[in-house]
Amino acid sequence: DTKAGSEPIEWRVLDIYPGNKLLLLSDKVLDCRAYGYGDTTWAESSLRNNWLSTDFKNTAFTPTEQGYLGNMLVDNSAGGVASLGGVNTQDKIWIPSVTQMENAAYGFVSRDTRRAKVTDYVRETYSNSIKCSKTTDTYYAGYLLRTPGYYQYDVAGVDSYGKLVKNGWRTYTKTAGV
Repeated sequence: DTKAGSEPIEWRVLDIYPGNKLLLLSDKVLDCRAYGYGDTTWAESSLRNNWLSTDFKNTAFTPTEQGYLGNMLVDNSAGGVASLGGVNTQDKIWIPSVTQMENAAYGFVSRDTRRAKVTDYVRETYSNSIKCSKTTDTYYAGYLLRTPGYYQYDVAGVDSYGKLVKNGWRTYTKTAGV
């Protein structure tokens, strides 16, 4: 929130892995960032290598909380789209894939279950660029997934109505959130 300071992030537990490692997801769009530029995969993306692994991690988590973030093997396969996936990565923080956003065990069974509200920060900071939909007083925005889109310079996403956009948006777009 640009007026009242940072907003606490509410995390949703999607899964528990061996060693009590948690797979967490925010139900809100937290920021608006480009995935990368041009022909890129998750392993090479600036979103992964710059923003998530440094700026976001250092802002969203205290040093103590960062100590609990463990590296996980992240599957970066194509997920049923035409372009090739990327190499699997070891990450502490990542964005979801198409496969994860289709996973009924995680609660994603319809468009409504994939919709993401925007934080006050996103609405105030990116109101002229991010594509939102609104129901009464609630704003929703589309967000990026790590799965490649139809072409290698595209990345899949979920639009503001909860529809999976498997063919994707350009990697450099800043009209979708993370």
